[in-house]
Amino acid sequence: MINAENPLTHLKALHLPEPVSSWPLAPGWWILLLLLILGAFWLIKTVVANIRKNAYRRVAHQKLQLIYRQYLVEKSDRQLLHSLNKLLKSTAINQYRDQHCSPLYGSDWAVFLGSCVKASRQLDWQVFLLLEQSYARQVSVSEQQRSALYQATKLWISRHTVPLKSVGEAVQCNAAVPENATKTQENKLV
Repeated sequence: MINAENPLTHLKALHLPEPVSSWPLAPGWWILLLLLILGAFWLIKTVVANIRKNAYRRVAHQKLQLIYRQYLVEKSDRQLLHSLNKLLKSTAINQYRDQHCSPLYGSDWAVFLGSCVKASRQLDWQVFLLLEQSYARQVSVSEQQRSALYQATKLWISRHTVPLKSVGEAVQCNAAVPENATKTQENKLV
């Protein structure tokens, strides 16, 4: 006799395997996580260093705005020229200690300021020749000259290149400076 009972009734329910756990991570994920952490650390460090490196520029911009506001109150061209020259000189001395820019004045000073900004930055260094008038008996500066000097000073503070630290880079930089600018600096030092 044939057993009429259905053989499927004796089967147990299917046993599903346990779900695959995401922990522990595969070594590739640990390496990627480490790289992301290192990349974030490097990015934060670079941003903070850049902020610190350019802090003197922000201070100089604030002083420039203060000088211009003071000019609007006093209307003294001599004081404006003297203050702008003092601001540029102090900023240059702090950043270009090795280039002995402190004794420069007049056209040598203007050439030095122009040489600190790359030629592609559109700085008309000849406007800095107006700074020499602060020592003249009578100072007369037109509104257009005053505006050009203010804009040139603002541009110089923003865009001057910081001197290079290594000796090899400094030699390459000196090769790019015009020969007559170097001679004038040397003559002023003697």
